[in-house]
Amino acid sequence: MLATPQEVTAAALAHWEVEDDSGWHPCEQEVLQSLRVAGAGLKSLASCMVGSRLCELHLDARVEIDILTGKRRRLRITSPSEADVATAAVAQGGASELPDRPQPAREVAAIETAKPKKTLSRYFTKEKKEGSPSKLPKGPERSEAPVQSSFASDFAGSLADLGGPSSPSTSGAGVGDGDGDPKIGNEKIASIFEEMSVVQRLKRDRFRSQAYAKAAQALRALAEPIDSGAQAKAIKGIGAGMANRIDVILKTGELKELEELKLDSDVVALRELRSVHGIGAVSAAKLVERGIRSLAQLRDAVEKNQVHLDSAQALGLRHCEEFSKRIPQAEMKEHHKLLEQCCLKGHPDLLLTVCGSYRRGRPDCGDIDVLISHPDYTTAKKEANAGGKLLHGFVSTLKKAGYVTGDLAFGQTKFMGVCRLSRGHLHRRLDIRCMPEDQYHFGMLYFTGSAALSVKMRLKAIEMGLTLSEYGLENKTTGRKVIAHSEEEIFRALDMTYLAPSER
Repeated sequence: MLATPQEVTAAALAHWEVEDDSGWHPCEQEVLQSLRVAGAGLKSLASCMVGSRLCELHLDARVEIDILTGKRRRLRITSPSEADVATAAVAQGGASELPDRPQPAREVAAIETAKPKKTLSRYFTKEKKEGSPSKLPKGPERSEAPVQSSFASDFAGSLADLGGPSSPSTSGAGVGDGDGDPKIGNEKIASIFEEMSVVQRLKRDRFRSQAYAKAAQALRALAEPIDSGAQAKAIKGIGAGMANRIDVILKTGELKELEELKLDSDVVALRELRSVHGIGAVSAAKLVERGIRSLAQLRDAVEKNQVHLDSAQALGLRHCEEFSKRIPQAEMKEHHKLLEQCCLKGHPDLLLTVCGSYRRGRPDCGDIDVLISHPDYTTAKKEANAGGKLLHGFVSTLKKAGYVTGDLAFGQTKFMGVCRLSRGHLHRRLDIRCMPEDQYHFGMLYFTGSAALSVKMRLKAIEMGLTLSEYGLENKTTGRKVIAHSEEEIFRALDMTYLAPSER
């Protein structure tokens, strides 16, 4: 169950302190962020990294536990300031509604949200029911003070910096933070778990292998992005241990256990083979079991017909080393220019945006992410892209220009392939996605990133009783959608200050 907008606001304003040998002190910033975000989920457990420490935060029991040492410290919420109460009171009076403002001429949808019914004081604390002791991992004995029930984290991101409803802060941790792409979240975690599953299978630990495999499968089957371990615990197949690992991955972008295994020869082989597009963890493990442990050995086995690769894998193997090299911004500008020229020449009405970290002005990129659409292609009128003719027509033009040199995957709305500016240039990965025009600006915002901003905006949407994705902004209860013809309108609908791509 999601928290009300008022509970989210109160959690963002909460002041948390921790007790050590010298008394009570404000919590570390990482802990404070996790505790404040906890209000979004009405849960009782969160975790975070503080330097090299992995901390488990039990909100019902008001206890912080160092996972490695077992050391426990008490937590408490201090009384909010008058200014905080005043801010929460504003939220109580209707923070979930869109602010009064002149509506854009083309904005045709409104959002309805229910009026809050709780009193302000209950947004900060709820008395714990008798007979419901909190369960904690065993640790050093220490007397505990009476506790109150509170919330834990359903979503990652930083509510700690929410000074008001329009705060544009992009701080926070997550998979793809900084230069990362928000679209890789669940897949990134699943990929790491799948690799752990294969490693454990290679080491003949069947139990752990199956546990990681089930967790990876559950994450890939999930439609919504995972933003915290606490959120993931509600998914069948993901327990407390996996949830803690998810928090670590979201915080650091990697799993320390797997990083330590990099020294293992089997893991080194797996990672090298998996650098080939289309070769996943399971396929790589089978190759390792056959004695194929490097790209050179794989190429030799393919040449001798000892291993069969499909067309996408063969193309990935051919350009593997090239794909691993970053694309400088100067080269990205040349790709952008060529894409625009092909668009204007053969498809003048097509909408085109090069997204990803390039649009945010980063010095280099991993691949080329392109978003296209057409004024006649909408969610209500899909005939314009019937059979994927918009996407197929544009890719065909790119092939005739000699730009696209190979296909990795080709559907009606998504294309993954290989491109090259000209002879003498490296081959690069190209992803093109075709979206309906009424979803275009939501897709542009989502695929531009950063991941931290994406999480921040999704949390803000939840606070307002809405759901934000690359497909739109809507009220799940009423089904009403916000119509946006620019990214600025999406920020405005969420009562957030607009951030230019370079500020994200």
